[in-house]
Amino acid sequence: MSSTFLQQVIAEHSSRHSELLNSLSQLDTVPETLKEQTRLVDELQSQLEECEANVARLFEKTRNQRRNADPGLISGGLKFSQVFRSRKEKEKEREREEQNKRLFAEAMAEETNERNRRASLEQALSNAQASKTEALNQMKEYDNIMAKIDALYALIFNGPTPGFPREDELEQAVQASLTVVERAKAGYNTENEALEILSRSERAFRECQTKMKDAIYWATASMLAGGRTAEAKEGVALKSAHSLAQKAQAYVQEAQQYSTHVRTLDNPSIAREMPIRKENDTEFHGM
Repeated sequence: MSSTFLQQVIAEHSSRHSELLNSLSQLDTVPETLKEQTRLVDELQSQLEECEANVARLFEKTRNQRRNADPGLISGGLKFSQVFRSRKEKEKEREREEQNKRLFAEAMAEETNERNRRASLEQALSNAQASKTEALNQMKEYDNIMAKIDALYALIFNGPTPGFPREDELEQAVQASLTVVERAKAGYNTENEALEILSRSERAFRECQTKMKDAIYWATASMLAGGRTAEAKEGVALKSAHSLAQKAQAYVQEAQQYSTHVRTLDNPSIAREMPIRKENDTEFHGM
């Protein structure tokens, strides 16, 4: 686009551009305000939930202390037995009653304070939610102005350029090339992911092979020297080999989901079933 033509187009839209920028400047703080209000609402909601749990807990505590502190809640049989207590026992009972009343008063005060805190949090949350709603409405206006500015820039800078009739055609060709590149990159990433999964499958098969060799070693030791220890280690090795073979197969199936070039793997017998050796038998059998 020639500089003279560009200056002319900019001049034609300068008034509208200034108007939009002025409107946008009045809403500059809206994105940050919305972020802060969202954080505040989340924080207050978390505090309120915690406070609600505290109120419920303190309510139970107060109710229990009330039972201990209220003489009217003492059973008739217990009241009758108190008549025959000694002075010392009655003094201890009075001290216990005074302590229960004090604990009840403390529990009641603690519950009241927490209820007052809950009321304050509810009010603060209501105010924060109202501010967030206002910020959301302003954010819609902010996004609308930004969209208008983007549209204005597209009108100015993306229009046809005098003297360059093939500009749009070349832009489309470049965009098509970029699309091909992105498609090739996506294909490469997918095939690379399949390769990584197959590498894990190959490592699992190697570990399976090692465990099979261990099983053969301990099976030989068991047959030559006997003993439960060798048989147990043989069983552990076979179980590990069986599990690793199944894992390797699962990796292959997963890789097939990423690439059509991954062929289906023949199901090895060690993956189908774990071989065992029957008592006094040198041959392995399926489970």
